[in-house]
Amino acid sequence: MNGARLLAAAALLLGVAATGCPHGAPLPNLDGLTDQVAAARARAGGERRARMVGTLKARLPGIEGVVASADLDVALQPRGMLSVAVRSFFEQPMQMLVTDGEQVTVFDATGGQPAFFRGAADTATLSRVLPLPLSPREAVAIFLARPPVEGTARLVGVDREAGTFDLWFEPPDLGPCQVTVRAVDDALVRWRAFKRDGRPLLEVGYADLRPADGTVVPFAWHVRRLDVTPEQALDFSATDVTWNGPPLPADAFRLEPPPGTELLPLGGAVVR
Repeated sequence: MNGARLLAAAALLLGVAATGCPHGAPLPNLDGLTDQVAAARARAGGERRARMVGTLKARLPGIEGVVASADLDVALQPRGMLSVAVRSFFEQPMQMLVTDGEQVTVFDATGGQPAFFRGAADTATLSRVLPLPLSPREAVAIFLARPPVEGTARLVGVDREAGTFDLWFEPPDLGPCQVTVRAVDDALVRWRAFKRDGRPLLEVGYADLRPADGTVVPFAWHVRRLDVTPEQALDFSATDVTWNGPPLPADAFRLEPPPGTELLPLGGAVVR
């Protein structure tokens, strides 16, 4: 075989190695996607991300642009069951929020005198502990990378080069959201949350994706708040967490103050 033929054969082999075949076949799992098929895949993957318990490191916006760092002890499972404790410098709980998705109890020692608050779960609840404008149900869904199972869903984009597809969800009792799903394993790589009127609320990028219990889970969350000016960035990384352990008991999401302690509503007055 002369030199020209050798070069041609080498070029053909390189082309096959780079594309998988001479015609460059499309990435797997992206052909034939419909609204129903794409939503079923995203929801099935999300349902396998059932709960998470452990410790997160949080980097949060602080005063005058200074980034604050805190350790969070968290436990969360659907739907809206959430416990998050912010540790002090001395490794003691400085703030704690516990909710079963309906009733919220907050412990706060940041003012020097420990106080307990109680109220209904809403989009202002989590902001008592973390600067996230989310209801407990939304927070649990986002941190578990678990798309809504109720309401409409439609396919709004396919990126063959990235190997992802985008789904738009409109759950009946939460704000709409758009998620980006990695086609090779149906892992979520991005979640965009919107207010009910369609204005952007926040965007979450999932990173450090790892296999766990038959699915792929994130160990890092990069959050951009889009509802404030200038935008805020919050980062969470798992330092020691367990995914999909046994279901947590109901009392894991209840917090009762010591006997004789005043119980204040989240608005500030004493609950009698």
